[in-house]
Amino acid sequence: MNKSKFLTIAVLVLLVSNLFLAGFILTHKKGGPHRKNPKELIVKKLDLDHNQVKKYEELIDAHKPAFIEKKKTLQNKKNDLYLLLQSHNDQTKSLELSTEIGALQREIELFQFNHFKDIRKLCNPDQLVRFDDLMIEIGSLFSPMAGPRRK
Repeated sequence: MNKSKFLTIAVLVLLVSNLFLAGFILTHKKGGPHRKNPKELIVKKLDLDHNQVKKYEELIDAHKPAFIEKKKTLQNKKNDLYLLLQSHNDQTKSLELSTEIGALQREIELFQFNHFKDIRKLCNPDQLVRFDDLMIEIGSLFSPMAGPRRK
């Protein structure tokens, strides 16, 4: 085999391997292992029956709009706080915004707490033990530090 044939084959092999690598990178989904959404986890861990799942979904539908609105308001307040860094550093305004952020975060936590109280009311006596076990690990289920979710 002469030198030019060898170089041609080497270039083709490298080109094909680069195309495979580029395809893999573009199609590979980022993130760790797929996490189930919280609803699926709760249904599974509590072993909710069909009627309980239906009531649970109704609770979610009732709570979700208010929760989303609170989270949007919280994010807007955080954005307003950090926008203060672009202009003069207004200590009074930053303290005011941080107090509002704290109050909104408190509202969100109490909102979620009450949501779980409503879920607890759906449980039968056998499921209450599983519910209590679930509450021990609930922080890690909803933690943003648990890793990105794959879609």
